[in-house]
Amino acid sequence: MRLHEDQWSPFAEQQFEVCEELLASLRPTGIVVVSALGSTLLSKRWSESGRLWPAEHTGKGVLRDEAREIPVFLASMLSGQRAMDRFSRARLVHEVRSALTHDL
Repeated sequence: MRLHEDQWSPFAEQQFEVCEELLASLRPTGIVVVSALGSTLLSKRWSESGRLWPAEHTGKGVLRDEAREIPVFLASMLSGQRAMDRFSRARLVHEVRSALTHDL
């Protein structure tokens, strides 16, 4: 994958297409990306296409898909050496739970 260029490699394009097909067929109520690289790539891809809108007042993004708005949470790793600290993780859990049990 080319991370520092405007064009994705053919393999990356195919992977994004598979991801978007899966999301369309699964119709999720929310998306949590727990990978710093994955968060960066998806944020760039969806922002460039105009599908991801930051909802600054809630601390999450909103992915516009057809007539739906799906809350998107972009985070880093949950465990391991470079993982988020326990308070950041607890905040993420609270934000996700709150978004999925209340209106956007």
